This record gives sequence, structure tokens and C-alpha cells, in this order.
Amino acid sequence: MTTKRTGTKLTVCILSPHPLVLSEFERILAKSQFKVIIKQLESTLAPDLRTLEPPKAQVYVIDAHAAKPATGALLANLLERFPESRLIVVGEQHNETNSFSLLRLGFKAFSPMSKPANN
Repeated sequence: MTTKRTGTKLTVCILSPHPLVLSEFERILAKSQFKVIIKQLESTLAPDLRTLEPPKAQVYVIDAHAAKPATGALLANLLERFPESRLIVVGEQHNETNSFSLLRLGFKAFSPMSKPANN
């Protein structure tokens, strides 16, 4: 069975409260084949992120720098609004406690923001 490719670009939405994080992702993805939407989060409070109306995208890259309840609220919001979208969570640290709550939401993997150490 063959899969037909359409001429439509994959839409990636970057969500973060930090302008420097957003500009770095924008720089990295500038020459990609993706349609990139940059969205600076004005609030990192859980109630605000629960009701946020993000742009529609096939992939969301979420900066998990906010407090755990706020990040969880944003992720639950995205999962409810766009259940077919893929979510990528990036953050400085993913300790067991923080990761467990995200795994309960259905996430499969996490990506650290920092570069891997050279051995």
C-alpha cells in the first residue's frame, strides 16, 4: 500500500512564556519544511492555560518551564481541543514526580532542552 503525500506543510506550534526560547526554536526551524507558529504564553497560571485558545497545529512543542499544575492544564487543554495532534514537551529537567503526571495524561517521551554532554 502506498501513501500519497500532499503539498500541505506540517504545522508546528511552539508554546512558551519565554521570548528567548521562542526565538531559538524559530531560528532552528526557520529553514525547515514546516509551517511554524510561535505563540508566547502571556500567563503561566493554570486557570489561564486551561482556557487558552491556541492556534490549530498538527504538532505542539510545549516549554515545560512553568509550574507543574500550569503545564498540566495547558497539556490537558491541547489534548481536549486537538486529540489528533502530537505533543512534544521540552524542559530543563524531567524528574520522576513531574514526568509521572505527564505520563498519566498520555505522553510517551520527554526531551531535555539542554544539549547532551560530550563524553
